[in-house]
Amino acid sequence: MFKKIFIIQVLFMYVNGFAYTVPMSKVCQQNTAASSVAAATICPRVPAAEIQKRNHAEKLANFCDQAGMAVACLASGAAILEPTVATPLVALGAGSIAAAKASKIVLQRAVQNFDNINDFSRMDLSTWEDGNHKGVVRYPINPVGIRFSEAFKAWELRANYGVQFAKMLAHLAFLPLTRKETKTKDVIDYALNSSVLPLMTNEIIDGELILNLDDEDFKSSFYEDGRLSSLHVEIRLPVTPQGNPTDYAGAKITRFEYNHQTIHKPSEQLLILSTICAFTIHPLLHSFFNDVYTSSLKLDELEYKKWEDLFIHGQFLNECAYKFPADCVGVSRSTLLSVFTYNVKRDVTNHGSTVRAAAPYSWFSRFLLASRGIMYKLVKKYQVPVNPESLFLTTVMHSLDHYSTGKALLNKTLDTEVLPSQRSPEVENFMWYLPSENVFTNRLKDKRHKHPFYDELYTELEKLDSELAGHVTCSISY
Repeated sequence: MFKKIFIIQVLFMYVNGFAYTVPMSKVCQQNTAASSVAAATICPRVPAAEIQKRNHAEKLANFCDQAGMAVACLASGAAILEPTVATPLVALGAGSIAAAKASKIVLQRAVQNFDNINDFSRMDLSTWEDGNHKGVVRYPINPVGIRFSEAFKAWELRANYGVQFAKMLAHLAFLPLTRKETKTKDVIDYALNSSVLPLMTNEIIDGELILNLDDEDFKSSFYEDGRLSSLHVEIRLPVTPQGNPTDYAGAKITRFEYNHQTIHKPSEQLLILSTICAFTIHPLLHSFFNDVYTSSLKLDELEYKKWEDLFIHGQFLNECAYKFPADCVGVSRSTLLSVFTYNVKRDVTNHGSTVRAAAPYSWFSRFLLASRGIMYKLVKKYQVPVNPESLFLTTVMHSLDHYSTGKALLNKTLDTEVLPSQRSPEVENFMWYLPSENVFTNRLKDKRHKHPFYDELYTELEKLDSELAGHVTCSISY
């Protein structure tokens, strides 16, 4: 018995030493051709230490198979020497191979993510400012450089959306029982409590607040050719709410035209507004995240660790946000990519006076106005190394945009009678609009223990609205 144990120990030391020491000694001495090629095309903004991390991860991925096989061989040999424990040893061997394969996939995808995003040869580095955000550098929707830790954490998003997909299947099973007919009140409520509101102009005539949305130059995801389209909406409300503001007593939609065709059906109106929000307005928020990323690349390692929660996750969505949504909408992925790319570069005017004028009716407006001031104050107080406007837009505003749209469309009819129908608007809403907060979340309330800035920001937002504060994230996280 002791002889067998001694043989197993020697075998373990030999296999383990060969598997780990020999390959790692070679890894430390040599660079693979792929690593050299990748490093040559990496954006110069990326710190050299991040490229080293990327190279080490690539080598470790190649090493995973050897390590897994070594443990499996050890377990198999031990099982032969000691048949009484053969079953758990065989399970250990199989598990080690599976774990090694999974680790290799995660590492390889992180390296691929890092290389693709930081590939300097294909970057569009043109910048612009829109009229409402002076001093904030905006880029096209693709990121302009990230750290390896950010690329690595992309696997967390995959896991999160895997859980979201399972929840969606359960939701769809009960949808025929829970679906409600969309009413005009639902359309008005969404227009006043979403990022559609800041795009509307306002005027007061004869005691009525008149809100107008006039957009003549955006690409539409309703059509396979992504054609340029127009939208004209007019909503009238009493200046002073009559009774409960959320009842919208006296409110009415007096005009709703898409490509100069009148849209009468409330479900179609709601679908149009949510699509405008998702594919015209929302990409603008993602474009501001590159200003946040650029800030992260300027920090040393110690400073970056202090603020890393402000930078994680978003690059993964920026890269692939058009792929699966295109399948749900019913257009090709190339079409939706062109829609995003075109719409994100538009200089959309933000009407702050409309946000203020609608405040008596809009929880969205009240939270937005108050939280923006809080963000600016606390960024200055804690010397957060990020532009406060970019941070506000990619945390509070981005989170509210998802929450408001997901909530408005949940369990509502979303059919059309004038425009082409969308393939799966319910799937689109549940998977991509509703906040995906299942596992590995980056919610502000979950990170408040990590820094006084997070703690005080959440505390102040919670005073405004605890439900909304609970959905605010530290970065673009879904």
